[in-house]
Amino acid sequence: MSFTESFNAKMADAAKLMKKGVDTCKVESKVAEQQLKIKTLTKEIGNLAVIKLDNDEELKCPEIIERYDAIVEARAKIDELKAGKKNTKVICPSCGEKCANDMSYCGKCGAALKDEA
Repeated sequence: MSFTESFNAKMADAAKLMKKGVDTCKVESKVAEQQLKIKTLTKEIGNLAVIKLDNDEELKCPEIIERYDAIVEARAKIDELKAGKKNTKVICPSCGEKCANDMSYCGKCGAALKDEA
């Protein structure tokens, strides 16, 4: 076998390996695409279940009901935290800046926020 024939044979083998690699990448890409589709559909199913439960529609799956109850509790906790956050401001008597209730001095002007006894 001449050098040229040997070189051409090796190049043909390399081309086959590259094609196999490209084909493998294409398959992996299609698999990832389907996995993403499954993930998206799973989220949509979950969102649809929450919407049904929010609207007091019947859903006969205890596992979903259990998780929905946890969502309701988490929503209530968020509302509670937001309501508490609204009440944690005090107005600086010196400059009028809104400051957190637990601050002793204004962050803007440094004035005392609480009477020091």
